[in-house]
Amino acid sequence: MLQDYALELKGTVQPNFALPTTWGSELMRRIAAADVQIDPKVSGVATDMLTRDLASRVTRLAFGEAAAKERIIDDDHQLMRALELLQHTTTQSKLLAATAAAPRR
Repeated sequence: MLQDYALELKGTVQPNFALPTTWGSELMRRIAAADVQIDPKVSGVATDMLTRDLASRVTRLAFGEAAAKERIIDDDHQLMRALELLQHTTTQSKLLAATAAAPRR
């Protein structure tokens, strides 16, 4: 159902599109119509997660994998930390030393 909706939306977006608020409500309407039950205690989080997944699918279908990754890269804290370490070291031994000395997050 997510993929079908993403296929419907892929031709309606421009690169770096803002996530329309209507997507979440329409997505949840379709989920309910498919008789999928979501526990009310987690419905807010579920809506956010599913809408982000939908946006990622739409981006991937419309613009490719690189654009989809670029859209969510700031949320990938491990990758961002790895890039930060790589930018500040010049050798493998310095990278390993920096990794060992870095505080765990």
